[in-house]
Amino acid sequence: MIVFSSMHFMSRFVRPCIAICFLALSVPAGSAAIDKNITQDRRQLVTIKIRNGKSGLPIWLASLYVFVGNASPSQLEEARRPTKFWSDAHVDIATADSRQLRVWVDFIHRDCRFVDGENKFRTFDYSGNTLNGIPTYDTDLILTKGIVAPNLCSDKTQAPEPGVLTIYVIPATSKELWHS
Repeated sequence: MIVFSSMHFMSRFVRPCIAICFLALSVPAGSAAIDKNITQDRRQLVTIKIRNGKSGLPIWLASLYVFVGNASPSQLEEARRPTKFWSDAHVDIATADSRQLRVWVDFIHRDCRFVDGENKFRTFDYSGNTLNGIPTYDTDLILTKGIVAPNLCSDKTQAPEPGVLTIYVIPATSKELWHS
């Protein structure tokens, strides 16, 4: 009968098994990390932040449409961008046919990029007039320095961040939505 001491068993069997398991688990994780870096290098993500024009705080649920490049106004459903809980939308612009984008926000009372009383952008015009009046943002400038749209609703603003476009709006109340 062979009797192994606990120290002998540990050095002969357990330690090599732990080393082999560690190596086996670390190799696929390393190759997955390399693949992830390659796909991230091919993507060019722009983050669009929608903020309240009076308070400067994030708007929880924003309904925004991002027209990348030479997108047609008839592609409204394709331009809709899902927003996260804090109203940030992420747009991949790597395959854009031109280096520009336009953002139209729905369900707003006032778009703070425009002077008071200019409410022509409350409803979307499929003939393209809405897009003609909305500012065009250079995607290369957004990626390198960031852009903060003017806030004509108050003095709340923030510093530009690379890769981020910040737009200020005042959301419509339920009463305003009911009467519009």
